[in-house]
Amino acid sequence: NMSQLAWMADPNGDIFWFNRRWYEYTGTTFEEMVGTGWRTVHDPEHLPRVQERFSAAIASGALWEDTFPLRRHDGEYRWHLSRAVPMRDASGRITHWFGTNTDIEEERRHASELREALRAREVFISVAAHELKTPMTSLLLRLSQLGREAEQATDGGRSSERTRRAVELAQGQVRRLARLVEGLLDVSRMSDGRFSLALDELDLVALVREVTRAMAVDAERHQAPLRVETPDFLVGQFDRMKVEQVLVNLLSNAVKFGAG
Repeated sequence: NMSQLAWMADPNGDIFWFNRRWYEYTGTTFEEMVGTGWRTVHDPEHLPRVQERFSAAIASGALWEDTFPLRRHDGEYRWHLSRAVPMRDASGRITHWFGTNTDIEEERRHASELREALRAREVFISVAAHELKTPMTSLLLRLSQLGREAEQATDGGRSSERTRRAVELAQGQVRRLARLVEGLLDVSRMSDGRFSLALDELDLVALVREVTRAMAVDAERHQAPLRVETPDFLVGQFDRMKVEQVLVNLLSNAVKFGAG
């Protein structure tokens, strides 16, 4: 009554029994399958590998496991996960082998579809991220220009100060978006095995203070002023962008949850 195809073989690997499911699936008879007749329902492309591994298991007495296609009675090949265990007597001598073949065609198809979906997602992420980088770079350049113009304004009035603060806020938001885009690109790079760190000498304390100043406006808006205590300096080899991403995430959470 088991759903798997099942069989038994003698100590030398010659099969002497199949269950009913085997005959229903293959459309064969015992006379056609006995001994080494089972090879006729195997895919010729995979049969040499299957025989080699099965023979090695028979010789060593170790559990055998493999995956390969088996031909159904209508001619369709479907993938199966196959296992066989040695059955031993009280002295440890192998008396026979008991094996099963489990249909995994649907599982393999679903796994293949999932891999294709993941590849499509990675392509979309990579393309979208690259498309976003160009306008963000242009926007940052324009904001820098506006910032310089505000600093050079001669009226010295409140409008110039408001412009400067607005530019700083916009620059901070665009840089945050740029980091998100770079994070998307990192996901794509990791999937392709191209992820790497751009290490350079970096003063972490200076970077912490810089990020804190950039986050100050958000902190004030959330009524959660930031208080960051640092040593005088801490220099080492770091990837500036990656460290900055970590700091922004930490400080964003501190501001969001009022744990400044």
